[in-house]
Amino acid sequence: MSKVCRTILLSAVIALSTAGCDAIKQGIEASQQAVENLNQAAENLNVGSKDDQILEAMNSYASASNRLSHSRDSFPEMLAKYKKQDFANSTKDIKKVDTFFDPDRLKWGIEELEKARKFTLGAPYDKLEAAADNLLAALRPFYKTADALEKYRKSKEYIEDKGAFAKSQDEQFIKEAEAFVAAALEFEAAHDAASLIHDEAYIKQLRARGETRRALVHEATLSFKKLLNLFDDKGDLKDPDKQAQADALIDAAKVSIETLLAENEKYTGDKDRDHSKIVGATEKLNSLLGDAREFKASKYSAKKYDSLIESYNRYIQFTLNMM
Repeated sequence: MSKVCRTILLSAVIALSTAGCDAIKQGIEASQQAVENLNQAAENLNVGSKDDQILEAMNSYASASNRLSHSRDSFPEMLAKYKKQDFANSTKDIKKVDTFFDPDRLKWGIEELEKARKFTLGAPYDKLEAAADNLLAALRPFYKTADALEKYRKSKEYIEDKGAFAKSQDEQFIKEAEAFVAAALEFEAAHDAASLIHDEAYIKQLRARGETRRALVHEATLSFKKLLNLFDDKGDLKDPDKQAQADALIDAAKVSIETLLAENEKYTGDKDRDHSKIVGATEKLNSLLGDAREFKASKYSAKKYDSLIESYNRYIQFTLNMM
């Protein structure tokens, strides 16, 4: 049911789960520009502290996932569509070729992963680093093969050679695509786990610095993120244990938002230069809470789940642009 996309909220990495990335493609692209701006700003600084290194690396990991996740289809679905063309066994002239995997996206993914791997973060991010290394090892050869086939497709050379090149590349493409898909799924799982650790650590850092309201914004956002990531397929929506966990996460988000609303009453624009931005985020979070309540009231229907995802994506986009 779910297709995982990722973006960045302020400095903390936030994972987005969505059943149709294509529906939010423009938002993802705009978010990607915000991510790149953050990374460029980080590169212009002397990244010395461990926290700074973790932040820059996690931003790049999220950016890599954004770049690679460019279709409404999952990686296994994209591979299945490629295989269905069955070039190697075709006895007819090939009149259409589709790679399904955009080589530009693959290249950008490589670049972002290489940025992240400039840093050695160690535990508890060591599994993510190992998964990123595996993904890079699979990506590099696959990018070259996919790029060659995409150039072949765009030039429509198959009209002249009757698909001979596509047939000759089919076995290699499938072998490398399978390695990429396996590595990408491993990376996504490791990234999900690591980003949760990073989100929670960042919230603690904000609280330690006395930035209570920012911490509450991230805290509420993290509750919604965990809520969306609970459900991997339609069967999960009917799972009583997952529903109970969802109830608890909605309650946790409610407490964070109510506390945030109370904290906002203590501030004015003169006391806090970011007051209006945080108030704006609070309003969006409050609206998101309403959508979560509708999801719960629907007895966790797939339709309301998709609506909540869309609302969450819009909230993330707003926060990237405003904060």
